[in-house]
Amino acid sequence: MSRRTNDDYPTESAMLVPLLDLDHGMLIPRRHRIFEPCAGNGGLASPLANAGNQIITNDIDPQYNTDFCFDASVAENWQNVGPFEWVVTNPPWTSGILEGVMDNSLSCSIVGVAMLLRLSANEPVTKRSDRGHILEYWKDQLRYIQTFSGPRPKFDPTKTGTDSVTSAWFVWHKGWSWKAINVECPFQYVWDWKK
Repeated sequence: MSRRTNDDYPTESAMLVPLLDLDHGMLIPRRHRIFEPCAGNGGLASPLANAGNQIITNDIDPQYNTDFCFDASVAENWQNVGPFEWVVTNPPWTSGILEGVMDNSLSCSIVGVAMLLRLSANEPVTKRSDRGHILEYWKDQLRYIQTFSGPRPKFDPTKTGTDSVTSAWFVWHKGWSWKAINVECPFQYVWDWKK
């Protein structure tokens, strides 16, 4: 099965509900400046703007009408975007690109990052891998992992039954620290357990 160009898999706006749900404690407060570095058709950016946030958009694909058009996995490309409090995105899953977007998002945001990822993003192969290093480095600020149960999200509306994947919001908050509240971080990675 071939991947779509630029890993372009649109996100349903309804997937933002867990982040913006006032009844259950909103994870992304309103009236923030938010960068969506992989905006595509605006499935995340539009509802974030409608919720009272100032949105800056980017996508690598020039077909989309975004504020910027660059590869979000390259750190230098982020220099002219900021400042912004939050990054909210569903990044491409392509190896190397995913890790670049994760690293740039966590490095450049002022307050935090909400990233819609496959649940298996939490399964880096080794601590020395880029994703393993990023997850280990930022685990104290990883506040939530919200998994979508049934039905599993579908990202390619042209497919029937082959596109569903277990996804979750990974939310890092830079003002949060498990250590600061004397709680063992619940997000632990057991590395090299079989030597």
